[in-house]
Amino acid sequence: MQKSVILIMILVLIVTIFTVVNAAPVTLNLVFTKVNVSLALIILISSLFGALILFLIGLFDSRKKAVRAKKLQSENFNLKQKIAVLEKEFEFMKQTKEEAPTTDAPSTHHEVL
Repeated sequence: MQKSVILIMILVLIVTIFTVVNAAPVTLNLVFTKVNVSLALIILISSLFGALILFLIGLFDSRKKAVRAKKLQSENFNLKQKIAVLEKEFEFMKQTKEEAPTTDAPSTHHEVL
């Protein structure tokens, strides 16, 4: 987090310096009209629009991740419940097997023909 704040501050400083150096007026040719504006203003507005677009993309991405995390948590909870049920069934089968007499045990008596 601290690295990103420092990086943002450096980028803002670079844009500010670039804006001050390029303060000359320019003609902005729109579709139906021409406007004389400071290049600094165009740079600042473009930077703000870029920041807004990045913010909206980040917001969308974080929302998408939150929905995915919630889905995975729900799936994890369901799987843990299934594991608990299967462990109980396994213990029950294990106890049933231990209590039942074994009929498959090899016979120690030999019959003579």
